[in-house]
Amino acid sequence: MAGFVSAHTPGVITTTVGGTLLGTHEAAFNSGRNHQAGQGDMVIWTNIAPSASGQIVVLSRIYNNTAPGVATDSKGYALAGFRLEEVAPAINSVTLSTPAHGTLIGAPAIINLTASAVAAVPETVGSVAYYYTNSDGVTFVGSSAAGTAYPVSTAALPAGDYGFYAVMTNSTGATAFSQTNVVTVIPPLASLTFLQQPSEQLAGAVIAPEIQVGATNSLGAAIVGLPVSLSLTGGGALGGTITQNTDGSGIAHFANLTVSTVGAKTLLATNAGSGISGTSLSFNITNSPPSVALINAPGDFLVGTSVTLEATATDSDGTVTTVSFYSGGRLLGSDPSTPFELRFHDLRSGIHSLVAVAFDNSGNTSTSAPVSITVTNEPGFTYLITNGAPWKYLDTGTNLGDSGSGTNFWIESSFDDSAWSTGEGELGYGNNTENPTRPAATTVSFGPDPNNKYIATYFRKQFTVADPSTFTNLVLKLIRDDGALIHINSNEVVRIGLPAGNISNTTLANGGPPDEAAFETYNVSPTMLVSGINTIAVEIHQAALNSSDTSFDLQLLAQGNVPLSILSSVYDANNEQLTLTWNSAPGAVYAIDNVQDITTPRALWDTLSGSINSQGTTTSFVIDAPYAGTFYSIRKQP
Repeated sequence: MAGFVSAHTPGVITTTVGGTLLGTHEAAFNSGRNHQAGQGDMVIWTNIAPSASGQIVVLSRIYNNTAPGVATDSKGYALAGFRLEEVAPAINSVTLSTPAHGTLIGAPAIINLTASAVAAVPETVGSVAYYYTNSDGVTFVGSSAAGTAYPVSTAALPAGDYGFYAVMTNSTGATAFSQTNVVTVIPPLASLTFLQQPSEQLAGAVIAPEIQVGATNSLGAAIVGLPVSLSLTGGGALGGTITQNTDGSGIAHFANLTVSTVGAKTLLATNAGSGISGTSLSFNITNSPPSVALINAPGDFLVGTSVTLEATATDSDGTVTTVSFYSGGRLLGSDPSTPFELRFHDLRSGIHSLVAVAFDNSGNTSTSAPVSITVTNEPGFTYLITNGAPWKYLDTGTNLGDSGSGTNFWIESSFDDSAWSTGEGELGYGNNTENPTRPAATTVSFGPDPNNKYIATYFRKQFTVADPSTFTNLVLKLIRDDGALIHINSNEVVRIGLPAGNISNTTLANGGPPDEAAFETYNVSPTMLVSGINTIAVEIHQAALNSSDTSFDLQLLAQGNVPLSILSSVYDANNEQLTLTWNSAPGAVYAIDNVQDITTPRALWDTLSGSINSQGTTTSFVIDAPYAGTFYSIRKQP
């Protein structure tokens, strides 16, 4: 506009007219006060649409401050002029929407084509036609005038490269061409192959090593850039990136997969987009294993000592169901509840590596650090039969004759037991159902009927003694459940838990031991032994036909004439005490004599104490305030 001067800052038009004062389709601006001729303001509206009648009306009103009205000063306000300009699209256009450029799809491939199209005003889109080019030239696919996407699908296409494009024709017959999108249809897949079998995995943890899927065509060549998708069956969510393209070697790498729940799972690999399925892969998801540790481990101890093993066990994402205790791979017993512990008596002499194994509710296990202990035979004894020794046994319910009737020849050394079974102690059944469990080293049979079990089980063993006259006592140690009758060389030496009189295979025990897992001790005369081969025969009887368990093990120890000697003498200066320790025979009584002059005849020595009872294989005695230069002698009382 020639000579026009803006009365305000260009491009800044403000209004103080409230929106509620404007009519429908009205707009307002503040023209200010124009004091000079040729001053004014210019406003431009865009995207104006006509009314329902097709009219466009421009109306100018005068507003004084915030309300329509008449100006109160001498200045005039006028609409100098307006221009209404219709702007139409400049060109016809069409864009191929699908398929995307660079798409890979397996043959035979049916490809869905869509496009967006715009006709130059006032014309309209008439139709969109689709074509592709390949090595055979240009092929018409089809056309559509429907909707806004103009969908058309190809026939099933074989392998090859296809350049798809769209042609829009408007209402006047004018045309527009889209861009060309190239699609590669690959040969049919020979296989999608999982390249490795994962081991058991933890729930929620990243599967390692990564899952890899190889893709090859029917010619065995690797397919590069192929989308491969994974899906999961067996429950739970498959996390991570589940679609990957194959690399230059035709391998899709899935490096961050997780599975949320435990159990058996199967992965299925498919070619994304074409539905070509591949192979499946099965594996197991578990939870974290429990943790377990042995606590308060026992120190070294003697054979037959009652020992308690204890363990602590926890599970961060489950529950500990059982803790089992092992010695060098041999199951000692199990405990299904806290505190996890096991009391036992029957470890053999030697060095033992003890461990605890915890099991959780998903079947996972964890093993504690080992604890090494040494179990020794009791000193001062000759072990004729050790615990855990092999025995011949008969568990068939056979009647071997009545004990005491002269018909039970099985107790004699000449009896042929070569057809009997052989097994190591502890022998029995049913102790693995106790709490804690204590499984036998050898399981014997109770017969076909759990409510009518064999009452008697028979055991035999032979051992050799060179000269029994060197022994002063025999100590028999026995684990039994329930009653027991024992013969050595056909002589009855122990009857416990059984009635008097003849004993047959149907004789029920009249009671069991107070502790079925502990050794009971019996003294036996060494006159029961002979030089050469000796035979010990044991029969164990149940107290009831439906008894839950039975058990048996035995040790036979011999005491000899061991020369008496002082093992140690220790003086405690703080308490003025002298402790003497010597080797002793169980059950014996000892005396201590002393003298100031060592040349004094032995019969004239003074007796310090004449009735010191044996404390086992070694005995100690404390002398208070001993005199300096005093000599001491220990002797066994008659």
